[in-house]
Amino acid sequence: MLAKRNYKNKITIPKAVIKVFPGVEYFDVSQRENEICCSP
Repeated sequence: MLAKRNYKNKITIPKAVIKVFPGVEYFDVSQRENEICCSP
């Protein structure tokens, strides 16, 4: 799946991913090699 960065440097998480984590407001985001990693 793709996530798009907008002009304010915000990333939109696809709806299919958000449905897996109902009620979660914050995600831990990190960078590993050339990837962005995210976990609830």
